[in-house]
Amino acid sequence: MKNMLEIFASWPRLTIRQVTVLFFLADGVQHDFKCLRLAVRISAAALSRNCTTLTEYGLVERRRDEHDCRRCWVRATDKGRELIALAQAKLKET
Repeated sequence: MKNMLEIFASWPRLTIRQVTVLFFLADGVQHDFKCLRLAVRISAAALSRNCTTLTEYGLVERRRDEHDCRRCWVRATDKGRELIALAQAKLKET
């Protein structure tokens, strides 16, 4: 855990839960909000707050489904995937 905290030291406001969401999205595939919520095991409200923060940092993007406005898709941006790739590389070094 200490190594992970060192890696994300440049993002002092990024919480462990936000890092978890970002790691899940690191594959670059868009995920349905509900599936993402179930995968990271947090409430819809908490995930929404986390995604809002990650979006503000430019690490995640959200979009509404064009056929069902109740459905939301989430995916990591290039910047988000780069941050996770850096973290994974640093973890392999230890």
